[in-house]
Amino acid sequence: PCYLDTLQFDDHSIINHKDVQWEWSIIPTPAFISDKTARNPKVILGNPGIYDVTMTVFTPQGKFVKHMPKMVEARKCPSILDCSNPDNIPKKDWSLVYASSEEKNYPGSAIMSFDNDENTIWHSRWSTGSDPYPHQIQIGMGNNYQLFEFTYQTRLQGENGRIKSYELYVSQDSLSWGEPVISGDFINTSAPQTIKLPAETSGKYFMLLALSEVNGNTWASAAEFYFKGCIEGINKTYGYVTETTKAYPVPASHEVSIEMNTEGLSHTDLYNQLGQKIPVTYSSIESGKIVLKVDHLPDGVYFCLIRTHSGQSYKVEFVKN
Repeated sequence: PCYLDTLQFDDHSIINHKDVQWEWSIIPTPAFISDKTARNPKVILGNPGIYDVTMTVFTPQGKFVKHMPKMVEARKCPSILDCSNPDNIPKKDWSLVYASSEEKNYPGSAIMSFDNDENTIWHSRWSTGSDPYPHQIQIGMGNNYQLFEFTYQTRLQGENGRIKSYELYVSQDSLSWGEPVISGDFINTSAPQTIKLPAETSGKYFMLLALSEVNGNTWASAAEFYFKGCIEGINKTYGYVTETTKAYPVPASHEVSIEMNTEGLSHTDLYNQLGQKIPVTYSSIESGKIVLKVDHLPDGVYFCLIRTHSGQSYKVEFVKN
């Protein structure tokens, strides 16, 4: 899903590996390949597109070639900083506002519905009695987001508490909920169920109102909740990127150079994959290029949002490794 992902290639040929050599060819040429003569090289494609892969194996018995046309398609990287290609909202800043019922014995706490662990669950009270439907849970997401999809991951083991009928609400303040943004029925499955939300759905809080259970019981449960979205107003602030920009090297270890028109440079904002803003350290600003120091950053994918006084906006992604 992201052209900056690190791909692991491997040769599974059933051969004696003694005195064997490999050679990998990827077209178009990737931005990074760890060792094209290794059995299992790591590759960063570096640009969206469709890639052909050819692997040649040299053995004492001869040369063998496997060509895989259109083996890999690399797509634009999703990001909560890009409303045209939103990503799953990070849950590090989520907090529980209210739960109408929760089980005090492990597992069962309401915060387990957003702890990034699908093996734990929120479950309404059961060990000391049960509370009747409807059940509700209110969660703050820590930021205002434009929201595109909501995913309900039911408990993986067992059916008790799997929600059937529901209403989903979104709010700016957790006080005024208004009408549900969407309502309907989930099915009885352990697979995640994703709901597309109406256009222009945005907010900082959400409430899931559970109206019934798949088997007619009184319990409610959830393994995880997910939202796909972007930070509210990010495109209003920066606009959509219309300039073609390049960042190199890929991956970067000490510095990253960004090709752009630096005339009238206003400011540069740097974010990690979680949407956390990080202080920018310039190494140099030259005509047609800015260079950022990145040696102090943890490994990962980063996004630069750059704006000039003339109103031009740039969005650049790079890998620190």
